[in-house]
Amino acid sequence: MPHPFLFLRGYCKISVSASDAGRLSELCRRHGYAYRSPAFSGDSFTVLCINGVAKRLSCSAEAEDLALTVGEAVGLPTVLKGLRHRYTIPVGILFCVFLCLWSEHTLFSIRVEGNSRLADEEIIAQLEACGLSVGDSLRGIDTSVLENRVLIASEDLAWISVNLRGNVAYVVVREREAPPPEDGTVAANLVASRGGVIQWMEEIRGEIVVEVGDAVGKGDLLVSGMYGAEDGPLRLSRASGRVYARTDRSFEVRVPLVYEKKEYTGEVRTEKSLIFFKKEIKFYGNTGNLPPTCDTIDTVEHFGLSEDRILPVGIRTVEHAEYRTVRAVRAPDAAEELAYYHLRLQMDSELPEGMLVRKSLTWELTEEEYILRCDAEYLENIAEVKKIEVEAEKE
Repeated sequence: MPHPFLFLRGYCKISVSASDAGRLSELCRRHGYAYRSPAFSGDSFTVLCINGVAKRLSCSAEAEDLALTVGEAVGLPTVLKGLRHRYTIPVGILFCVFLCLWSEHTLFSIRVEGNSRLADEEIIAQLEACGLSVGDSLRGIDTSVLENRVLIASEDLAWISVNLRGNVAYVVVREREAPPPEDGTVAANLVASRGGVIQWMEEIRGEIVVEVGDAVGKGDLLVSGMYGAEDGPLRLSRASGRVYARTDRSFEVRVPLVYEKKEYTGEVRTEKSLIFFKKEIKFYGNTGNLPPTCDTIDTVEHFGLSEDRILPVGIRTVEHAEYRTVRAVRAPDAAEELAYYHLRLQMDSELPEGMLVRKSLTWELTEEEYILRCDAEYLENIAEVKKIEVEAEKE
């Protein structure tokens, strides 16, 4: 590897025949030409000289009838000369150097964990209101003061911890428990939301009017919110609790055999924007007038120096893929598979907390559609709060 001095000044390789090695060395001594790395390679002798010395040495050798070969110039001057008409490359290099130096003292990203009810954006907005935002100097961030400010200002957070690692602020939160919605109901009964056979009850508040094994219909009273004897005053309360019963449900899914599907034409129109912190600068786009039918795909790729140093600089790419709608025919096997998939979705959405006891399936294939029917028995909570209307007694 050449000496760093040679690379910075620029150098080239001078070679002569092995028999002329002595003449070359004597020529350099007499004229004061400095050279490095003399070496024999087969029938040749080579030295390294900086570009200016190589030119003078070539002229002196020609005057003394010494045959030598001058190789191509290499080194930093040659690299810079090749970039003189490519301004974007040196500008990009300088920009990267600037970002690397600047990144040591700047917050580039905020990551939130522990939230379920609040969105990340809501918590980040609360942090910004209390003095923490992307682009702030890391030296000016006091996490203890910041945490106290957020807890005082926020009605949604019960606890927060802010940890700085690299250029990323890792925020861990614990949300306050959401209070039950108040509808102003003071007195209420529990009634059956649907018919079934009572199996058990949990956390009941109020007067229970049914027993395990009783069959009830929709709207039947399960737990009363009224207390008192027939000949005495009544006391009203809000009945609550869970009453589990065996219930019957029916589901039906119809999958057409002839349907319309998307067929992409291959025409994709693209927009690209440079993201710098919270600003976006569009630098490329061939969208023009978008086609009437297209899917939009929006992706963002941020640059990073490491896992903990994600730069607030990236590229947003928005692609509009054109498609047309064509008629298609679904095979019976594919229709059956799709019907079972939609049945599972339907059962899960209607009874997310119900327990399936048994089910029976029947299916029918016609010329137009595949029909899947399901009769199921569930264990579910059928208790529903129903307000007791109380009218004031007129004098």
